[in-house]
Amino acid sequence: MSEIAQQELYPALIQQLRRHWLAVENDEQRGVLVFPPSEINQIALVLFGNIAQGGFVTFVVSGRHGWDPQSYYFEAARLAARKGRAITRAFLLPHRQYMNDDVLRLHWRLDSDAGIEVKFLYVGDLLSELLVAPTSSLDFGIWDEAIVCSAISQGVSGPGGPSEWRISSRPEEIEMAKWVRDDLLSKAIELPPPGTDPGIPDLEEPMVRTAPLMDLLAMALCRGDYVSPEDCSWYHGVWQYLRICDLVSTPTWHTRFYIDELTRLAQEHDEPRILISGTADYSVLAHVLWTFGRAGRACRVTVLDLCETPLILCRWYAKHLDQDITTVRADILTYTPEEKFNCIITDAFLTRFAPDQRLQVQDSWKALLKPGGRVITTVRIGGSANSERVVAKPEQVDMFRKRALAQATRWQDFLPITAEEIAIKAQRYAERMVSHPIVSADELRDTFLRRGYDFERFDQVEVKGEMAPTIYIEMVARKRRSS
Repeated sequence: MSEIAQQELYPALIQQLRRHWLAVENDEQRGVLVFPPSEINQIALVLFGNIAQGGFVTFVVSGRHGWDPQSYYFEAARLAARKGRAITRAFLLPHRQYMNDDVLRLHWRLDSDAGIEVKFLYVGDLLSELLVAPTSSLDFGIWDEAIVCSAISQGVSGPGGPSEWRISSRPEEIEMAKWVRDDLLSKAIELPPPGTDPGIPDLEEPMVRTAPLMDLLAMALCRGDYVSPEDCSWYHGVWQYLRICDLVSTPTWHTRFYIDELTRLAQEHDEPRILISGTADYSVLAHVLWTFGRAGRACRVTVLDLCETPLILCRWYAKHLDQDITTVRADILTYTPEEKFNCIITDAFLTRFAPDQRLQVQDSWKALLKPGGRVITTVRIGGSANSERVVAKPEQVDMFRKRALAQATRWQDFLPITAEEIAIKAQRYAERMVSHPIVSADELRDTFLRRGYDFERFDQVEVKGEMAPTIYIEMVARKRRSS
């Protein structure tokens, strides 16, 4: 390096170092310190070596990456607990099935043996209600009621965890952390330790784990379906992210209806044949398998769809529960199996078809059912008699994007992509989604009656809807034995 270059470089480095130390000094004066992830062991050494009383700390079980329960950071906390510091660790679970995770079980045993009080909090239904500021993290600790340590992810954290650690002694941040802690403890469902009977229904779908898988599958496999004949990747790729944020029509909006009717089916038939006619993911399948499992009855399930993406998800879910199912990539209008079905079940399916095709779907269902077989489904009602297609208005698209951003921000600690990315995908979904309205309940009822069905159930309910509050019919239609 030339003497001139050295003379130019050295002052530049001095200026850069001055700016760095000035930033550190300013942070310190504000009561905030920021550290890179590589400093976590040093933070643990100082923090757990100096706390006088103890604290409360969360651990977000996100499914994004694994963790080492025997890392220096966790062992330092256990050493402090053995020395008499009162430490509570709350594992935050997006779904209850994580209680079966071997790493979580090991972590629980190590903490408990060291004297750390361990809580398992199910937060999957609560994130939209928790009093969490958009910029805060659910992965945090409060120590000696004097400092808050937060794991911050700028965008997507890598396999090693957060992108930085933030330690604050600012009174307003300590109060906010206490507020979130108290909100979690008062609202979340506390689950018993692993291996204990939870005593509550367990209709759980591990969407936090499979949403990124479905996104990848959609890019590789989607070639069109009933929603979008040319390309359905924009639909399937974001679907489970939108379900996590509770923004789209889903069987979980009608869980009681489906469980009640499937329970009746289980009581009436030994090992009935069930066809799931079109599915966005494994949610309908989850309702079927859970209900029959709870009833202690067997069933034979076939899942039919035009797209391979949701079929792969259904196979994954069935294997996850050690269940056998059949998946068929075919069109409901041309599907001709060797054996007919006792029941066809689907959710919000009919409005994917224009009026003439809807009648063909009803005819196909009837042809696939045994005499007396039933259709269990929900159907959205509403729209104009003068329009066969409904698309979202620009202002509805914008509102949907904003709702997606707000909800995804609350879920950010659990998700592998940023809230902004989900909002972009949500906007694309809202712009492209097309439905074909059924104007009235009378119209729906009349078409089924004319095509050889009788009704056992036909209830009108209101749900929050995707773009606005929406009326649905929860219906059970039986194929007439004489048809």
